[in-house]
Amino acid sequence: MADKEVLERILSMLPEEFQDIYDDTIPEAKEVRKKMGKKVSSVKSYSCAMPMFEDIRKLNYKGQAKVCNTFHQYLKKNPKVVSFFLDRFEETYSRINMKDLEESVEWIGYAVNDMDNAISEIDYNDPMTFFDIEKSMSKVISKELKSNSRIWKIIWISVANSVMFLMATTMMPWLMHMIKADIRNRFSEPYASMYCQQFDDFKNVADFLEFAAKLMRR
Repeated sequence: MADKEVLERILSMLPEEFQDIYDDTIPEAKEVRKKMGKKVSSVKSYSCAMPMFEDIRKLNYKGQAKVCNTFHQYLKKNPKVVSFFLDRFEETYSRINMKDLEESVEWIGYAVNDMDNAISEIDYNDPMTFFDIEKSMSKVISKELKSNSRIWKIIWISVANSVMFLMATTMMPWLMHMIKADIRNRFSEPYASMYCQQFDDFKNVADFLEFAAKLMRR
């Protein structure tokens, strides 16, 4: 990895208020910071193995399988990488059926553990190689994290809508008044009235759907 790339990664890990810390000691620092300011990347970067694997473990099994595959491909292109745990990782990775991941969930978990051990050892003994590995894996991790968040957002919206529908079709009038009173306590006008109206509109739609369902059952 080029020296400027390493410097850029080091600077990207610093909080914004400390970005100029190397300006007086490293001549290229100002130039690199200007370059960083021009490009905004959505890809996360990692200073060490621990936070990287915290994110990897947040992924579902499909995302973790893609990360394992990325590391496997990196090792094929860089056979000189050394770690006591690499053979163990390759063994567990070989058990993953990429065409049928549901049948390989257990092995994906084992492969992630072995990959964690291998990359953590590389991070400790050879930080420059770690940064090279991190560069190849961070794009995949960031992409899968975004995919994960979209899936969870859809799930939560669906759950929230179901709960609201259930509440709107079964709750007693006094409970509705309590909710609207709480809305008025939490929000100032005109937002309080707007939210209360939206709540009433939702209740009316739910009442209509319940009425339609009863007619269909008859």
